[in-house]
Amino acid sequence: MSKTTAKPRSKFKKALLRFGVLIVVLALLVAFAPTFVNWGFGQSILRSKLQQHINGTVAFDHLDLGWIGPQTIDGLRITDTDGNEAVNLNIDLSAGLFALWLGKIELLEIDITGTLTGQIREDGSTTLTDLVVKGEPTDESDAESPKPQTEAPLVLSGIPPTKIRLNDITVHLKEQHNDSPRTIDLIDLRGELAYLPGDSVSLQLQAEMKSAGKTGSFSIDGRFAHLFDADGVFTPAGASGRL
Repeated sequence: MSKTTAKPRSKFKKALLRFGVLIVVLALLVAFAPTFVNWGFGQSILRSKLQQHINGTVAFDHLDLGWIGPQTIDGLRITDTDGNEAVNLNIDLSAGLFALWLGKIELLEIDITGTLTGQIREDGSTTLTDLVVKGEPTDESDAESPKPQTEAPLVLSGIPPTKIRLNDITVHLKEQHNDSPRTIDLIDLRGELAYLPGDSVSLQLQAEMKSAGKTGSFSIDGRFAHLFDADGVFTPAGASGRL
């Protein structure tokens, strides 16, 4: 008995069916990618990426990402290298992952609440700045070269117009150099930083201050035009403004 061969049309239908199933699976993976990230293993990947830029340990309580809706990180915590919790923030981003990926954002709005804790050194700097990993020379000859190194200009290319709102931030700072160190607390720190490339950068901040049993307040209100050009390059020579 001779074997019957499948008709070309039948083979085409099977190939088309397999291709259709593959497309559906890929579409589902893309659609549910934010959900996978929200799960434990996805959070581990995101945490490890953040960890590369932080001196300390990164953790968060809850992560809610979506292709279209806003992004939420609750309980973003950074523990410094001494084992002290320095950052505990809740962050909301207005844009979905799809818009962030395409870079099609007219205005990115970020809302931040939470607590920062650090120490003040004798020179006025704080340990909070140590949390960010600084760039290091990749070539030993460059690191040992006696020639003066020129710093590259600050560039914020790729960052869309952004408005960052601070709401109910508490900052605890303790002096590091005194035998009887004072503690400075900023209570209910509120304000807004607006970055419009090619236009202006503005900053408004206000808070209550408590230190050594005394209470006061401070406020900052400033605006600088043309501090960054349309490509996000820092151009202080052509800037003007007030503080």
